[in-house]
Amino acid sequence: GVSLGMAYSAHCRTERHVAEMERFFGRPVNAQGLKELYYQNRKPDATFWRKFEARYIKCFKWDFPADPDSVLAPADLFAWKKRMEGSRELRELETMFEAEPPAFDRDFRRGCILGIPLPELTPIRNFCRCEAWRVRFAVAERNVPAALAALDRMANASNYLAHDPTLVLPSLVMTWIENLRLNALEQLLSSGLLTDSQLIEQRNRLAEFRRQMPGIHARAVYGEAVGAMDLCDQFIYGSPAIDPERDLTIPPFYPYRWLFPAAWYQFTRIRDVFAVNYPVPDFTRIPFNREKEARLKSTAHRAAGILWFAWEPTGNRFHSLTARYLAMETLIGIELEKRRTGKYPDKLENPPLDPFGEPLLYKKGQLPYIQYKTVPEKQEDRTYWSREKGKKIIVDVIAVWSKGPNRKDDQGLSNWKENGKPTDDARAMLRMEPKGVLP
Repeated sequence: GVSLGMAYSAHCRTERHVAEMERFFGRPVNAQGLKELYYQNRKPDATFWRKFEARYIKCFKWDFPADPDSVLAPADLFAWKKRMEGSRELRELETMFEAEPPAFDRDFRRGCILGIPLPELTPIRNFCRCEAWRVRFAVAERNVPAALAALDRMANASNYLAHDPTLVLPSLVMTWIENLRLNALEQLLSSGLLTDSQLIEQRNRLAEFRRQMPGIHARAVYGEAVGAMDLCDQFIYGSPAIDPERDLTIPPFYPYRWLFPAAWYQFTRIRDVFAVNYPVPDFTRIPFNREKEARLKSTAHRAAGILWFAWEPTGNRFHSLTARYLAMETLIGIELEKRRTGKYPDKLENPPLDPFGEPLLYKKGQLPYIQYKTVPEKQEDRTYWSREKGKKIIVDVIAVWSKGPNRKDDQGLSNWKENGKPTDDARAMLRMEPKGVLP
């Protein structure tokens, strides 16, 4: 009787917290709310995505070097360029992404949110890799319209993923694509081919993306909150099988909760931990992340913590991308000022603050740069491309960067280890030498 009373009391408290969470997000935290947020009066276009898949399979059945900013041997670079130019399927894919893609036809069923397939993510990611190569080749040919068109197609892919709240995966792929697009924009900026009006247009588009980032981040948090609460719903209502003709794969728990009050209590506490921690605008502000000792408080905290072990690094990926947008906007402004005055400034006056509360750093001169080399390897009758370990070189640049989440100046390096410690700066740079395309 005591256990049953504790379970019912915890149940009532949890329901209040769930209601508060839904008021925070402004919509139900369930499959129906996620479905409405995803579609937003858009109609899914299954035909578009079937055509996309068919062309992707034909286009990407051949291997290709994955890193558009890596060094290739001249013969390999020429062969890859010729292969891209001769691909009719790739040109058709590019035509399809000249506008933002339509919605994908998702199956939002209660009890199945964590298992929703996302088959378009990998094809979109590989397509954007090819578009980054398009920019590199266009810069080498001094073909600015082709380079800008490729950047626009990458932006359309990012826009599609940015408005997809289905868990956090689409948003993370979006951050990857945007960093790839910024790398390509750096090449174009370093070439000196863009006019003042084109630079201003690119800066305005970056600023627009940066302003959208808080909303994108909040939608990703909402999607994960729906996934967590839907996981609980699997035990409450059962989980539908993938095959509709079969019975429930997980039987419902709630009809028998009165027989197992201790289990009901623990399960309700797990729901309560979710409901209390998820109402935040971004992952880095989840209270559970700042109280790591909470994992030891109770069984409920330890169970809920399984889903939260990486939320702080995940949130920092959104903030780092925002910082890089800001750095690139600032760098474009510096380039415009140089064209007006004839020289780059020696220091940056009143630098803006990054999302981590630190002022952006600026340097005119030499900075470290991580150079990677991609080489082909023969395995049986196929060719695979592998990236060799990068090496640090010194280049002449104009650079603006954020210290990143760790607030430590790593001279703009990221995804690299210095003295055994990872770097996480967010940098935008204009290479002075060599001009134009990478070697």
